[in-house]
Amino acid sequence: MTSTIFLLTFLASVLSTTLACDMTPVSGFGSPAEAWSVGDIVTNTKICQSMGEGYYTFAMVNTMTGQLPGSDSPDEGPEASSMNAVGIMDNGCHLLAAYSIEETQGEYGIPWVIQGDFLQYVLTIQKIDYELGEGYFDFSYANGKYTIGNNGCICQNLDGSGLSTSQTCGCSFPVAGEPTKIKGRQVYAAKDFKDSGRKIEGFERKVEGLKGKFEGSGRNLNGSCVGIDGECIED
Repeated sequence: MTSTIFLLTFLASVLSTTLACDMTPVSGFGSPAEAWSVGDIVTNTKICQSMGEGYYTFAMVNTMTGQLPGSDSPDEGPEASSMNAVGIMDNGCHLLAAYSIEETQGEYGIPWVIQGDFLQYVLTIQKIDYELGEGYFDFSYANGKYTIGNNGCICQNLDGSGLSTSQTCGCSFPVAGEPTKIKGRQVYAAKDFKDSGRKIEGFERKVEGLKGKFEGSGRNLNGSCVGIDGECIED
């Protein structure tokens, strides 16, 4: 029974990964009030904050233009249009990549994945809601899970422009994966410590001078007497 449950769990994880679709990349993201292209530094601290070396920011920006949120009356403005995207920024708030929510949604259903040379793992978006006032996302990365209301993930209103109303939701995550404590030590989930800057230099724990004798013990490994200061000391 245990083996059957394990097999079913494994197959489910494989299928979910296989069925996940890549998000549609775009050249930048932002709101009508301010926008950035990939490579730019995102200067709005509601969208990106520097959280320390090795931490990236995942952020969603949602904008509605031409009609007040929650209003269905055509008398309150022209037909509404929306612009919704997500972006990933490094610790310096450089926009590494941006993706269109609406274009991705038009082609594929959830889950969606984000992968690239700038990430050590695949980022998988399990749930997303970009309706203004209802912003929400749920994504997993390495051994961490991030949702609005947890892990410091929050939504905030952005300054509007004319009839536009914008909101951002985001949080930071460690690009090497969440640290896991093992016997009081923090071990990171990164597959390659070289890329994360935490490379263990070859596990160089050699015992210097291990040439068949215990240094300072006065005896070889085979137990025979050795000379110390010109004399052989016996028990």
